[in-house]
Formats: sequence, structure tokens, C-alpha cells
Amino acid sequence: DTNTPPSELTGKAYLDRGWCFWVATNYPASLVDFEAAARSLPFSKDLAVAKFKAGDALLTLGKFSEARQDYESVLSDLTKLPEVGRALGEQALYQCLRANLALNDAPGANATLARILKTYPEGDLSDNAILLVAESVDDSSQPSGAADARRLLEQFEKQFPNSELLPQARLAVAQTYEQDTNWPAAITNYEGWLTDFPT
Repeated sequence: DTNTPPSELTGKAYLDRGWCFWVATNYPASLVDFEAAARSLPFSKDLAVAKFKAGDALLTLGKFSEARQDYESVLSDLTKLPEVGRALGEQALYQCLRANLALNDAPGANATLARILKTYPEGDLSDNAILLVAESVDDSSQPSGAADARRLLEQFEKQFPNSELLPQARLAVAQTYEQDTNWPAAITNYEGWLTDFPT
């Protein structure tokens, strides 16, 4: 009967096969199955995972706007699915941040970063998020890009003084001075970096 709605088992089957295609790096096929799972599954953690992985596949395929929509859909479901919030909340925000940066949506990226730092200040991805935005700002063509990047990197060091990414952040600070053609400050920061991180 073609009028019979798809069963939850059908949705789970699509989700499982989507994971198989994902592991095999067949992203177009994984996208088809994750989207089919999202259409078939009831409101549940599995549905949130299907939407999230569809977003990941879209992001990998360069379809940034559609990926952002999927991540935002996951985030909108979190209030009704607290267990999903614990498992996927920070990751969905981080991936949404990546999509915003790929779309050159600076206001969207800044709003998402602020949400990450407010909701997950000690999260596993918060330091990565600041560094990602800082590097994006530094690479932009805006006149204030280097200064804005330094501000974010200083925030990074204050908030995450023990992060494994600290050497990368400090190096990025030196590069911002180089971008500003402030050679004395660049040299000072490069020399300081070599002293602090000799290995």
C-alpha cells in the first residue's frame, strides 16, 4: 500500500546505511540516506542524528546554506530532547559556525560563537571555535581584520590558558602583526613564541 506511512524501522535502516556510506566516504549516497531517514523517523534522538549527519554531508559537499539549515533544525529541537542537547548541542553549534564562516556570514558566525561560549564555556570545542573565527577574521579583507583577530586570540588565551591549541593561537597573534606590517611587534611575538614553545 503506497499510502502507508514509512515505519520507524525504515527510518533506522536508512540511518544505518547512511552511516555505512559515510564511513566509506561516499558522501552523496550518505546524504540521500540521512535525508530519507529524517523524513521517515519520528521525533526522537535518531531523527536529530539523521538531521545532523545530513548537515555534515552537505557541509562536506560544499552546500553550506543547506547544511546550516539542518544544524539549526537540530538546535531548535534541543529544548524538547535534552538528551540530544547533551550529545549533539555543542557539535551542532560548532558545525553551524563552520557553515557561517564558509558562507562569509560574519554576523552569523559571531552570534554562533557567542552562543557557544555562553552555553558551553568549558566545552570541548569552545577553544577551537574562537581560534576558527579569529583565523577567519584575520584572513578577511577588512581593514580591522588583524586587530579584531588579535582581540579574539587574547580572549582565547585568557579563557583557555591550558588549551593544546595555545601554540597555534600565539603564532596567529604574531601573524596578525605581520599582516599589519608592524614588523617590530611581529618579530617580538615570533621570538616570544620560539622561547615559550621550543619544541
